[in-house]
Amino acid sequence: MRGLLLRRMLRSLWRIRFRTGVMLLLIVITTLTGVMMAEFSRNGDAVYEEFYGETNLADLVVSTEDQYQPAGNFSAACSAFGAADACETRLALDGQFLRDDGEWIAATLYGHAGSPAISSLWFSEGHAASGAGEAVIDRHVQEELGVGLDDTVTVSLAGKMQNYTVVGIANSPHHLFYVASSRTLIPQEGAYAVLYLPVAALAADAGLEPESRNMLLLDLPGTPAYDLQDTNEDEGVALRELKWELASALRDEGVEGALVGDRGSIHSVELLRQDLEGSRKSIPMTIFLLGAVSALVLAISMERLIRTQYREIAVMRALGFSAVEVRNHYLLVPLLLGSAGVTLGVALGAWFSVGMTSFYFDQWGIPLVRVAHYPDLWLAVAAGVMAIVMLFSLRPALHASRLTPLEVMGQREIKRTQAWAQRLTAWMPVTMGLGVRSTFRKPRRLLLTVAALGLALVILGGWLLTMSSMTGFMRDSLTEVEQWDAQAVFMPQQEPQMRSWAANHSGLEAEWVSVLPGSPAGDDRTFMVWGVGQFGDGGMHGFRLTEGELPQAGAQPVEVLVDQGVAEFLEWEPGDVVSVEIAGSAVEVRVTGITLELTRTLWLHRDDLVAITGWEMVNLVMLRNVDDAALEELEQQALVTRHDDLVAAFDSSMEKYQAIIYTFLVIGAAIAIAVLVNTLIINLTERDAELATLRVLGASKWRLSGVLLVEHAIIGLAGGVIGVAVAIAASKWMVAVFTTWLFHFPLFIDWMVALYLFLFILIAALATTLIGTWRIRRMDLVKSIQEFSQ
Repeated sequence: MRGLLLRRMLRSLWRIRFRTGVMLLLIVITTLTGVMMAEFSRNGDAVYEEFYGETNLADLVVSTEDQYQPAGNFSAACSAFGAADACETRLALDGQFLRDDGEWIAATLYGHAGSPAISSLWFSEGHAASGAGEAVIDRHVQEELGVGLDDTVTVSLAGKMQNYTVVGIANSPHHLFYVASSRTLIPQEGAYAVLYLPVAALAADAGLEPESRNMLLLDLPGTPAYDLQDTNEDEGVALRELKWELASALRDEGVEGALVGDRGSIHSVELLRQDLEGSRKSIPMTIFLLGAVSALVLAISMERLIRTQYREIAVMRALGFSAVEVRNHYLLVPLLLGSAGVTLGVALGAWFSVGMTSFYFDQWGIPLVRVAHYPDLWLAVAAGVMAIVMLFSLRPALHASRLTPLEVMGQREIKRTQAWAQRLTAWMPVTMGLGVRSTFRKPRRLLLTVAALGLALVILGGWLLTMSSMTGFMRDSLTEVEQWDAQAVFMPQQEPQMRSWAANHSGLEAEWVSVLPGSPAGDDRTFMVWGVGQFGDGGMHGFRLTEGELPQAGAQPVEVLVDQGVAEFLEWEPGDVVSVEIAGSAVEVRVTGITLELTRTLWLHRDDLVAITGWEMVNLVMLRNVDDAALEELEQQALVTRHDDLVAAFDSSMEKYQAIIYTFLVIGAAIAIAVLVNTLIINLTERDAELATLRVLGASKWRLSGVLLVEHAIIGLAGGVIGVAVAIAASKWMVAVFTTWLFHFPLFIDWMVALYLFLFILIAALATTLIGTWRIRRMDLVKSIQEFSQ
């Protein structure tokens, strides 16, 4: 008997094979996405853990920026500190790298003493540089600029030209995310070069003392936990005490203004961690949303299947089948479809995870250590999807089990339209009024249809609105806020040389700026402090104030602007007096306004910054009305960024990530279309008996088509409104998940995109009217008359 029931159920699913296929597709997509994202996230953790372990990533990093110290001072401070297993000093200098096409690009040169054991290099070719005139290039330089072993490269260092022979190619754990500085969030291919040299040779080439250093790296016992910048908890309490002890030891040895950071202060390490963490956070909610949409469609389809089989259910109960047997019989639908869907989804997800992991790390130029598969993740995702599917399908199955023969036979009464609907449609044309009354005659059916249409946009709409907001904010930050044609970054000691260059080129406008690192007092999170000469009109950086006003020079306490990300994470508001550390100096400042910026920043007048630090320093200049010839001359002395190149880099980076973006958009679109078509077709099939009755009573095919058009227009309008609302809610959730200290952007709803989403639902609803018209034309009126007469 059970075999007979199983064959009967399979035949039932085959008769509605289109809807069966849609339900199966949704379950496959849900499982595929879950497995792909989960394996990608765990593989990412494994890659970083193995890479950082092999290269022995530093636990603590001390930087004095442009204030060079004797290596002995660092070593003495490390010995006095006493809690480190090992300490190593470095020399890091900014310069310019000459590309083959004659363009100068930003460069960072690191001086290593001997064979480094902390934050060491991962060699893919060659060996370490050991003498003057030799250099190791970062692997990104090889991939982006085509430089190889034994090639000669030219670098401008401290205004002097230096040539180096490439003897090795390697990756550094500090530069997996490959940008010129922590102020940059957008990698620009072919616009940055990193070289690794013997420290004595680098100091000599830069005209510095042989023992000059500006970095100290420390390896602590084990892998101490550090404070994560994207949480409100302090995960690095024990490490914080060690940093205070180290800072005290450095001051005792005469190392002033040192910034002591942990792994979270390394821009590349923290940004990649947060990027992977955002993916990990989104996995459970993504699986739940996709699973809920799939399960809802399955539940609606099951309800329709059960309604068409009321008589069969009555016969089964009359033959002695218990309620439990009927329930289990209909639970075969989610069990069969769920089992087949998750099995296929797991297989495809494991296959896609390899491609996604390889693509992701290839985009960053990170050496892929290994890609593994994890059966425990397969089981967890499959169990989660099956649980959601079975849970949503339980109610229709219970409804079927509670039906009795008497109830089925008693469902023949005529359902009259509500009085309010009759009054509402009394003034309407016959076709329109009939369509409106028909739509609201079964509120539950209408509610389920509209809800399914709205949920169809939870992924597609959420991604579109989020990406539209993010790209719009970033583009506006580059095109509308920045009013300079070029900017140059240089060493503070080069200021006289830079001012002389500016004076020799009449007509150009220059705004001199001081940029220093800073942080909230007692907090590991860092921001960049910009001391500018001018706020408001005439300045080359515009401010998009969301609250407050611009700061005034010379005020006490010093007045500052902070960006919205800093304000939200630290809960600062205009009028607050807060304590910050700037270049090792603690000071209280008053927040006067909140501004929208790409990176975490604090802005104040340059004279106020000089008063805080006690010394005047300029290391950046923004330029306007400067010609290409002057910029080419400047590129040999400083790191020059053209505004047009920055915008082009943004466009290029968006193109680079289109594959990942399109993957999720395709998944969202496939789900949306599947849900739309399935739900609307179910709505049509439920109308067959009603339409056939009207057709038998003399209604024309065109009038019935008009009734369907009105009904689907109402469904499309309601579903579109709910769909846009759901998409906005989904985009808010996505922004909350992906927003971190390093990567923060506000959500601006693009109402044109919202309108497109609304029209997508409405047009899809209206388009299915054609299917209804086709069904009306193919109606068997003889059969319909027989059913009506019964």
